[in-house]
Amino acid sequence: TGEERIVVVGWSTLSPNANNKDWTVMRFKSNGTTDASFGTSGIVKTPFLGFGDSAKRVAIDSANRIVVAGNTRSASVNCGGYVIDTGIARYTLNGGLDPTFSGGKQTVDIYGAMDQMYGLALQPDDKVLLFGYSNVNGANTTYMALTRLNVDGSRDASFGLLGNGTVTLDLTGFDNYGLAVGVQPGDGKIVVAGSVDPPGTAPWDMAVARYLP
Repeated sequence: TGEERIVVVGWSTLSPNANNKDWTVMRFKSNGTTDASFGTSGIVKTPFLGFGDSAKRVAIDSANRIVVAGNTRSASVNCGGYVIDTGIARYTLNGGLDPTFSGGKQTVDIYGAMDQMYGLALQPDDKVLLFGYSNVNGANTTYMALTRLNVDGSRDASFGLLGNGTVTLDLTGFDNYGLAVGVQPGDGKIVVAGSVDPPGTAPWDMAVARYLP
């Protein structure tokens, strides 16, 4: 219809004391009323692993598809009883999962341990950038992690040196947390920011890095 819409993402629970979270997307009209043409009465819930899924970031691509990223949880005997991974989904205008995007949804696991996603950005060609941090089982280092997905949802093998679409960064040998990502409008270079914690009693520092597109 050409009318502007407002899309918000997050999570919802069935009751105030419920432990489980549902990945939730809502759309509103420009006047603030719920857009009933989206999903079910303006709401879309997308299950991933069923143990606690939370959407955190949203972006609209050049084809007006809705790209949503966040975290998923699966039960595990390790990592405090559950494992967190990055989740991403792409929706059509009516709220349906876009099957051309790796079936509509997927999880991204880099090292087999915990992955936390905090940054989402789209390149001009609609490739998806996910930024956060990743752990390795049994290791003390947490890495900043930047992953690029193709328009069809597959890992972009041309990004990074390992052919898996991911680059990681360790600035301190201990904790490196990725928090935000953006794309420079002029040259397409990718800028990331986060916080780092050196071993010992040294204070936390801010960290910024830039990657070639």
